[in-house]
Amino acid sequence: MNTHQAFRSIDLRTWKRAAGMAAKAGIIAALLLTASAPAQSPPSIALRSAATFGVLAGVSVTSTGATVIEGDLGVSPGSSISGSPIVSGSIHAGDGIAAQAQLDATTAYDDAASRSVTASLSGNIGGQTLLRGVYKSGSSMELSSGDLTLDAQGDSSAVFIFLMASTLTTSTTCQLLLVNGAKASNVFWQVGTSAVLGSTALFSGTILAATSITMTTGALLDGRALARGGSVTMDANTILPVELVSLRASLETRGVRLLWRTATEKNNYGFEIERSVETMGAPSATQAWERIGFQAGNGTSSIPCSYEFLDAGILSMRDVLAASYRLRQIDRDGTQTFSPVVVVQLAPLSASPVLHVPHPNPCNTGATVSIFLAEKGNVTLTVHSIQGAEILRLCNGDYLEAGTHSYSCDLSAMPSDIFFVRLVQGETTRHQKLVVFR
Repeated sequence: MNTHQAFRSIDLRTWKRAAGMAAKAGIIAALLLTASAPAQSPPSIALRSAATFGVLAGVSVTSTGATVIEGDLGVSPGSSISGSPIVSGSIHAGDGIAAQAQLDATTAYDDAASRSVTASLSGNIGGQTLLRGVYKSGSSMELSSGDLTLDAQGDSSAVFIFLMASTLTTSTTCQLLLVNGAKASNVFWQVGTSAVLGSTALFSGTILAATSITMTTGALLDGRALARGGSVTMDANTILPVELVSLRASLETRGVRLLWRTATEKNNYGFEIERSVETMGAPSATQAWERIGFQAGNGTSSIPCSYEFLDAGILSMRDVLAASYRLRQIDRDGTQTFSPVVVVQLAPLSASPVLHVPHPNPCNTGATVSIFLAEKGNVTLTVHSIQGAEILRLCNGDYLEAGTHSYSCDLSAMPSDIFFVRLVQGETTRHQKLVVFR
């Protein structure tokens, strides 16, 4: 019985007699304070090696659309990964690292199941505000009407654990709101069978499912999707604190202007703007990334938000060939995520074409290759193994206008190795090294 239930069960006559016998009002105040105090927070669930995975499946992972995963992607004991999600960490398909993560995820699943229950819930749990504790359903849980709010009451270490014997389902556009210090890293969902997140739903926490996890189109998960015995299926999803949908950079008379837009935000503290430059003395290499500014975020938002930043300082730098920009998104709990890189051409060395350093490099499953053409003409852009064999053709003698052109380079089927990108325009050939590391 929780403290609120205990308070309500006190007999009214007994309460009046106790109040009448009290010589000081402070005694009554103390009784009231004790009755309304929140329950002690349960210990967190230790994920061990599974903590680095944004997505982990037992049989397979399927991704369609523009899915972004913060952290590692793994499958074990299966090894099937289809689609080309953007993964910030490493990919482990049927290897020993994924196998150990599955063992640790199972331990975490069993740990959650063994916890003492604070209160029982079932059916639709939307429209409620819950405090820290362990909540259990003998059947299923769903968010089908109304948002679910988890209130940490100012305690950033507050833990919320949800246990259900069967399914977890969220409806389209439903939200899970974290308030007063609640953190996604302290929310856990132990699912007896499978979980389904509805289209464009905003959800938080680590999902530990016995079978499978399905994220329908546009659903956002601030946490982890860990499926023990089945598959994880994604469709244009974001497993990321902030869903960045666009980032553009353009050269103006006052400097380089950056414009970016988020579809949704969860506990977003803000964005650090970072820059790296290529100089005329070393056009084949970039300098280290440096912080040039900061833009505050909008916290938690379910509507699109737009930002802009002007890099006026770039115009005072000498001998700069090109500038690369990226955003370091910082969550309120300190979690950090990098955006894709955008490149702005400032001053070509000559009329010759320029092949920029690929980003990211080293890469995991793919990279972006950007070129600058001082003059229009036919261009061939290819990727070669270190032995010289062509493995990918990005541009097949196409006639391109002068300016900057970018191409996505999919290397998900390639092993860890060193590759070379080759640009040919007329009599000019340029090369850049590209490292694939898993």
